[in-house]
Amino acid sequence: MTTIEYVIGAILLLIAVGLIVSITMQKSRQRGLSASLAGSSAESYYGKNKGMTKQKVLNTVTTVLAIVFCVLVLLLYILHSGSSDSTSTTSTASTAEESAVAAVSAEESVEASAELVESAAEAVSE
Repeated sequence: MTTIEYVIGAILLLIAVGLIVSITMQKSRQRGLSASLAGSSAESYYGKNKGMTKQKVLNTVTTVLAIVFCVLVLLLYILHSGSSDSTSTTSTASTAEESAVAAVSAEESVEASAELVESAAEAVSE
């Protein structure tokens, strides 16, 4: 993994924690039977607007964090798949090159061994 992938991963972790916090801070939109019959303390103008602004801010924060999270996940996927393709191509090329070098060195070793055997045979025959 590259440094950029680590940085994006850390940012994703922070955004995930932010999403969890912003979602859990939101109030439930379901009003129970008792709240609808008896009313709530937010029936005054101040109570309604104060609650709505906090809810609107939390909704906006949650939406923005979710969009940024999705974009970063897609970006990380593209970066990772691009780096693994180039890595596999590079590793295949380097493996082929290493195999060719190994074959040449093995061939040279065989030739050197054959020369040693011939010189040893000449020495024995003399």
